[in-house]
Amino acid sequence: MLSFCGVDPHFQNGITERHIRKLQDHAQAMLIHATKRWPNKIDSYLWPYTLKMANETYNHPPSLKGSVPPIETFASSKVAFNPAHYYTFGAPIYILDQRMQAGQTIGKKWSNQSRVGVYLGLSPQHTRTVPLVLDIGTGLMLSHFHI
Repeated sequence: MLSFCGVDPHFQNGITERHIRKLQDHAQAMLIHATKRWPNKIDSYLWPYTLKMANETYNHPPSLKGSVPPIETFASSKVAFNPAHYYTFGAPIYILDQRMQAGQTIGKKWSNQSRVGVYLGLSPQHTRTVPLVLDIGTGLMLSHFHI
């Protein structure tokens, strides 16, 4: 038997509403922290990225109680978790220069070999080792492997 909820009655689906509230609070805290570190570059337009990362940090790591992570319950299989793939949202991240990525030399010994970006979480289109990076110079959000 199906039962439908009415429009806007929060009391009808408390578990889902509590989960949404928890994700929003976590994402808001990450966005505020990142804004304090990069006041010129990070703004509320990055809200979808913080919400996505809050969801990942809730679903993927194992709990302290030793229970199964939510992603493993959903997938009905073992999902490997590597904390080295995660960084703090809004952390500075250094992207290797494209000439260096291609194996070329830049020339001078003390010239810049990287540029600074802002970490926005893991890329949804690539492997778990490829992060999304906000390029400070251009304002573009790209996935980069060589960081």
